[in-house]
Amino acid sequence: MELARIGQAQLDPMSVAQVFKASGMFPDIQSEAAACAKIIIGRGLGLSDYDAMTGLHIIKGKAVLAANLMAAAIKRAGKYDYRAACTDTECSIVFFGRSPENKWEEIGTTTFSMDDAKRAQLGGDNWHKWPKAMLFARCISSGYKQHCPDALGAAPVYVEAHGETEITEEAPSRGYEAPKARAALAAPAAPTIDAEASVVEDAPKPVRKRTAKQEANPAPETPKAADGYPDEYEGQFEILRVVRRPGKPIAINAVGEHGAVWIATSVAEYGDLADANKEMRLEVARIGQTLQVMRVIGPIAPAKVDPADVPF
Repeated sequence: MELARIGQAQLDPMSVAQVFKASGMFPDIQSEAAACAKIIIGRGLGLSDYDAMTGLHIIKGKAVLAANLMAAAIKRAGKYDYRAACTDTECSIVFFGRSPENKWEEIGTTTFSMDDAKRAQLGGDNWHKWPKAMLFARCISSGYKQHCPDALGAAPVYVEAHGETEITEEAPSRGYEAPKARAALAAPAAPTIDAEASVVEDAPKPVRKRTAKQEANPAPETPKAADGYPDEYEGQFEILRVVRRPGKPIAINAVGEHGAVWIATSVAEYGDLADANKEMRLEVARIGQTLQVMRVIGPIAPAKVDPADVPF
């Protein structure tokens, strides 16, 4: 599977999501909105729509990428490269970057061994079945964060290999169903631990009864987003300005029912519509902490009326 950069005019992401959902080719996608979110985030990372559907997962609002796609992204960035040497007990990757003189220079080496995996309490069936692949996945992810974190933009990206992710997954997020490979790791004898956060991923969570003190002092509600808009919203916006920056989503500054807000989109046509219209009706959804355009319902433009049609 090859990571492809987006360079041509794109279809509306919701239209693509509807096709993918109706095709039945992606059984883990439970809704068109979930597929659309994957596509939008994937476009922001420079992935083709297909690569986003097959190699990108969104777990607890974080992008989890298949290790081979992350490796391809590093090579296709143009300014980074790597050389890997992996055995069944250790993987070592040397990373290179282009100098101002456009020459390749070594920028660092990352190593991940079975001893590192044991210290992180990683040891499920996958580590016995595919030791080289699991070591490479953890090593490429660690090296990406240390030496080339902007190969896929500024957003943090985590790695997934053979059904195991770097992110604690207490419950599948809406529209995402944990891969079947994870079910095989659910045995209490072999829990999987996040290498960075050291939080048990697969161990069963004990059920604790609430004490009288806890009942009297319930946990505070999750705070609402700072911009005041719901996570899913449809409404009319007055367009203030449109900002385009190389390698980043288009930023639309607008005023709506809940006040001024920045809205992101990776669809060039949406940015063009925002440039051409003072008011638009948009359907938006929150991806991570940012509102993203899901659908343009229609530019709001003054109607052209023939004076002869006025009744007075």
